[in-house]
Amino acid sequence: MIAPTTFTEPIALDPFSAMCARLQELLRDGLRHGFFEYSISCETGPNKRRFVMIRAGKSERFVIPEEALT
Repeated sequence: MIAPTTFTEPIALDPFSAMCARLQELLRDGLRHGFFEYSISCETGPNKRRFVMIRAGKSERFVIPEEALT
């Protein structure tokens, strides 16, 4: 008997949660492989938004509004 397939809608994350989830994913992947080198930088931009850049083989940029930090 084949189990029924269920489809779930993707969960929409706020920018801060999406950034944290990506960092956790990168860390787990690096630990599984046994090596990694990442860098994380942050700048404050217009309207007090934070621009977080994660460099891990390729660069990913997250924009975090100030109100998401409280």
